[in-house]
Amino acid sequence: MKRKYRHGNKLIKGMYFLGLIGMILLIVFIYFGKNTNNIKKKYEFENIEQYWHLTKQGTESIDFTSLGSYMDEEKGVLSLYYQIPELEDKQTLVYRSKDVYTKVLVDGQQIYETKVYESPYYNRSPGNIWNQIDIERSYGGKCLELQVYMVYDTNAITVDYIRLGDEADIIHSIVSDKLMAVFLSILMILIGIVMIFMQMVPVFQRKNRNKGIIYLGLYATLLGGWCLLETNVLQLYMDDVRIVQLLDNMVMIVDNLPLIFYMDYYYNLLKKPLIRIYAYLQVGYILLCVVVQFSGRMDLHHMLKGAWICTFLNVALLFGCSIYFCYQFIKTKKLDKQVAIQLFGILALAVATFISASNYTQVDTMDRAQFLRAGMLFFIIFFGISSQIRTYQLMEQGLKYDIVKNLAYVDGLTGVGNRTAYLEKLEKLEQQAEHLSLGIVFLDINNLKQVNDQQGHDQGDTLICSAANIIQNTYGKKGKVFRIGGDEFCVLLEGEDLDSCYQEATKEFYHAIDEVNKEDNLPAILQIAQGFSICRTAKASEVNKAISEADERMYLDKRRLKQLEKTS
Repeated sequence: MKRKYRHGNKLIKGMYFLGLIGMILLIVFIYFGKNTNNIKKKYEFENIEQYWHLTKQGTESIDFTSLGSYMDEEKGVLSLYYQIPELEDKQTLVYRSKDVYTKVLVDGQQIYETKVYESPYYNRSPGNIWNQIDIERSYGGKCLELQVYMVYDTNAITVDYIRLGDEADIIHSIVSDKLMAVFLSILMILIGIVMIFMQMVPVFQRKNRNKGIIYLGLYATLLGGWCLLETNVLQLYMDDVRIVQLLDNMVMIVDNLPLIFYMDYYYNLLKKPLIRIYAYLQVGYILLCVVVQFSGRMDLHHMLKGAWICTFLNVALLFGCSIYFCYQFIKTKKLDKQVAIQLFGILALAVATFISASNYTQVDTMDRAQFLRAGMLFFIIFFGISSQIRTYQLMEQGLKYDIVKNLAYVDGLTGVGNRTAYLEKLEKLEQQAEHLSLGIVFLDINNLKQVNDQQGHDQGDTLICSAANIIQNTYGKKGKVFRIGGDEFCVLLEGEDLDSCYQEATKEFYHAIDEVNKEDNLPAILQIAQGFSICRTAKASEVNKAISEADERMYLDKRRLKQLEKTS
């Protein structure tokens, strides 16, 4: 019957997973096999970047990817021109500008300028702004001028994603294009917060807290936050974009060290003098950035080069660790699955970081974090798998420890507590408050030596096990049973009304002995002497006195049973 049930159980689970896979395949086939020819999303706007020129006459086109090359650094202003076509209705001009102030004029009349919140501690830059300007129908056929004002240098000039049309459609298009990037960035933040939460909140704390997970969680949270800012979606819905720009710079400066701390937790990197000096320099650099920003002479934008140098050095360090561990594998010819999986994560993050850092230093793009976002996700996935393997190993070790610990406190023959457990229990009881109600039952098996000598120790063990089962099934319901000698047992009863508990258990005890003896399956008639005493305080002297009384009463009962055996 059990075998049929087991096979049925496997069949149900197998059919369930088959159905689950079928559902997934169904979604895949529907998604990739759908006909999209008859449904096309049509946005009411146009990309007009190709129609801009450096002169009103439209004689010189513009490459927006290298806008800084057209800037006159002495004037610090660059004018761009666009001939507005005839319009049927009011439209909206939308463009992204970064690290520049802009003005928009129509036939020399200003209709828009960058306005931002002011603070002595902000960056000089207005930030990463989505500019949205109403273009009235009456502007059709007129010349639109976009003035770009330089804040830092020609390398920090960005105007892109210039669209003209329905404002809602333009914003919807921007958000739709970045929806997956936003989701992955938020996912990274949530993963990081959960990592920190599980290690820091007292409810989840363990004796050996894994601080490495805290550092990894902090790194994932910071990097996820930076990736979210780099999608440029938040800037659509925030009034104060300057603080977003400041946060972007801050995260780039501080997000390098948590990764070093994480690597140090597992591989002791900071024990190496050069790595320790490097870490000191990074900490000093962060403090210097704080001073620079508060001073007002420079801002965090000027300090980003140092942050990227640290990033490149971190990439080199990650690659160095990977090469070192690969060398150790080759040298020892022993592959550790956990470390091997971590290596894949390290390499993915290192490659992604290098690509992102290279792109960042070359040109500003709409989303500079796309490679880093993917690399970080791979890193978290691989290290998550590695952590699961480690957790499984610790569980195995803990299980083995529990087994060994259990063997140290359990009698191997009978399964009840052994003498060590009995002595430790007494010690714990003596440490309790003085108001204690403790019942002590001492028990002894008669004729065990005779059975061992005449029939062998195997038969003697049978008698002991039978006695232990009876004691456990009667007195054991009321307290804890211990085997404290070859043929001696002790039961410790805790609680109130111990006399009633003892009397009730004793009736069951004698009844069970009678039933066993009727079956006549034992090597000898089973006789178990018992004595009972109560202790009302936890003082050692009182406990010892109660133990002596129970022991004396047990020997009196033993003599009684011997006398009954002779008369019968």
